[in-house]
Amino acid sequence: MNQRLKIELSGVVQGVGFRPFVARLAENLSLCGEIQNNPQGVEIVLEGSPSSLYTFKERLESEKPAQAKFYNWHETHSKALGLKGFTISESVEGGETTAAILPDLAPCPECLEELTDPNNRRFGYPFLNCTHCGPRYSIIKKLPYDRDNTVMSGFRLCSECEDEYQNPKDRRYHAQPTACPACGPTLNYFKVKGSMAMKGASGFKAATDLIESGGILAWKGVGGYLLSCRADDEQALKNLRTAKSRKSKPFALLVKNIEMALELCEVSETEMEALCSVENPIVILKAKKDKVDGLVAPDNPYLGIMLPSSPLHHMIMAEINYPIVATSANSAGEPLSITEDEAFEQLSGIADGFLTHNRPILRRIDDSIAQVVNEDLQILRRARGYAPLPILVNEKLPNAIGLGGDLKSTLALSRGNLVFLSQHLGDLDEQRAQESFSAHLIDLQELLDINPVQIFGDQHPRYRSLKIAEDLGLEVENFQHHAAHAYGLRAESGTRGKALAFVWDGTGLGKDKQIWGGEVFQTEDHNYQHVKGLKPFRLLGGEVAAKEPLRIAFALLHSAIGAEVATSWAKSQLHLSEFETSFLSSMAQTGLNSPECTSMGRLFDGISALLGLNYYVEYEGQAAMMLEWALDEQAEQADIYTFEDWDWSTMIKEIWTELQAGVPKEKIAASFHNSLVAAIVAQATELGINQILMTGGCFQNRYLTTLCNKELKKVGLEPIFHKITPPNDGSLGLGQLWMGVHNIKEV
Repeated sequence: MNQRLKIELSGVVQGVGFRPFVARLAENLSLCGEIQNNPQGVEIVLEGSPSSLYTFKERLESEKPAQAKFYNWHETHSKALGLKGFTISESVEGGETTAAILPDLAPCPECLEELTDPNNRRFGYPFLNCTHCGPRYSIIKKLPYDRDNTVMSGFRLCSECEDEYQNPKDRRYHAQPTACPACGPTLNYFKVKGSMAMKGASGFKAATDLIESGGILAWKGVGGYLLSCRADDEQALKNLRTAKSRKSKPFALLVKNIEMALELCEVSETEMEALCSVENPIVILKAKKDKVDGLVAPDNPYLGIMLPSSPLHHMIMAEINYPIVATSANSAGEPLSITEDEAFEQLSGIADGFLTHNRPILRRIDDSIAQVVNEDLQILRRARGYAPLPILVNEKLPNAIGLGGDLKSTLALSRGNLVFLSQHLGDLDEQRAQESFSAHLIDLQELLDINPVQIFGDQHPRYRSLKIAEDLGLEVENFQHHAAHAYGLRAESGTRGKALAFVWDGTGLGKDKQIWGGEVFQTEDHNYQHVKGLKPFRLLGGEVAAKEPLRIAFALLHSAIGAEVATSWAKSQLHLSEFETSFLSSMAQTGLNSPECTSMGRLFDGISALLGLNYYVEYEGQAAMMLEWALDEQAEQADIYTFEDWDWSTMIKEIWTELQAGVPKEKIAASFHNSLVAAIVAQATELGINQILMTGGCFQNRYLTTLCNKELKKVGLEPIFHKITPPNDGSLGLGQLWMGVHNIKEV
């Protein structure tokens, strides 16, 4: 006897070809019924034999489209009503939104085959896509995910596209962004603002010719504009660096295929999988020497490599056939440009030409950045390809928001058993960045249908994220910066019970209103305690010390050894005048405009300067990264320095002695790293806590993270690191939200 089964699914079930897959599966099993999109996900109604219904459920899970994910599954069984056939019904609107939104994905193999097939009507069309790939998050206005609810509502389908769109057996069935040259978006090329547009193929040719001739092209991708030039043209690279006021921060490279990536870098199997994935992040890879111009990534042994992430990317690389720079198109501190007006306004002094298109971008989305550590992918910037996919948790949470921080800002929003993470929203230093953050704060609440009952942020009273929320009339409860780091990792990893957290980053406000950043916490499900922090040292000149690590090195020497040694070093190594050294010494002695800090990130900076690796930095983490880059293959064999009770004083004396004795900087850098790892293992062993959390920007350091993992496992402890959220402040909002909804307090 036939039975009736209703399955209600929430998750990533819209925009992935799920409905035609269900229709084909039902037909294959001779089941009758319907499937319908709604703001909650999909509802499937089936009638048939019990055995066929059982098989359907098994195959639904095992054979679902690659990008589909189920978060909640609810079944209702009843008597069959005698349904005939299987239909895909019109979507319904209304009710609470619980469906997830798919990120923007790289082109699938079938679409790439059409793109390069001269006999296909979409040959060379830069906006082709299907239910398996293409833009999603950047173009959707609201759920359910239907064409009328995307920016593609402005493009009326031609008859051929309409036939595909309405055919359940076609992979473009209800592919909402689908289009072709006859009915979809088009390219335009402008030499300068106000010039006559060159359209379509001629505009595309002018754009690629510009790159080949050594020019700088601003071009509109999936989530915003990029700036590109030849990676082998020294003058073009100099021009781009000068125009962007970017002296040494590395540029990411776009390469044609994995073979080109292998020519430039060493690529492991896991790194190759990441490069070729549908998420398609920029992957940080070990560079092969002398394979690219030194201006791409000055003094950096790594390259950020990305494979094409859209049909337009593929077309450009097919035409050019050598690596090009692909860096975010914005002025320093400004948000990514997403409209022609923004591009012309911000980039006219940088770009020599503009390749645009008329498919609107609703949300700015940078390229994601990842690296492989301990054979696991670790996300460093979570954006295109990953956002706004949620983290699934084993409990129902209230509607709430974590505001994150002012650097690497990222929002976290909870609904039910899901925590949605926004894309990387940048640093909130500039007015435009603050306006963009405010717009996204409003937009994500509306898009995800989250009316927050609680808002959480950082306890630093001058954080701009707090001011933005308050200006919107939101009442915010604040949490300590480094505790939020720890609970962000607990939330991501599903850690329960007692765990020891090492939180090492640049700076954050401590509970004593001092600058922290080298902290140890004992954390539990509902409370935590601060075990200890790094011995304090002074930041001479306050915030300026973060940009001039020489000031930190001076302060460390002054405190550990004395004013005479610090002054001698500054004169001989930095060539500072008597007045300058006297001024630094006075600040170190009196504390004038020189707050104390316990920052491990700043200690890295100071050691880097002490070794002569970097006295002034252009971008965050530069000095610390140079200290890591100084390591050689024998680093693990280096001895350790004295670092008892998190006191660096004796370590500085030992480093100074070795510098005077001519010990190589590579060996000193290795001993410094090894000393930190030994201190972590000793602290964890002493407290007898099995789960060890390592979070904060310092744990982006591959060597530090890899050696911690190895040494902790040696003594039977469980190291826990970030994977799907960044170790840096990009996971701060998640931690704030987790602490807030669980009312986690310090004891």
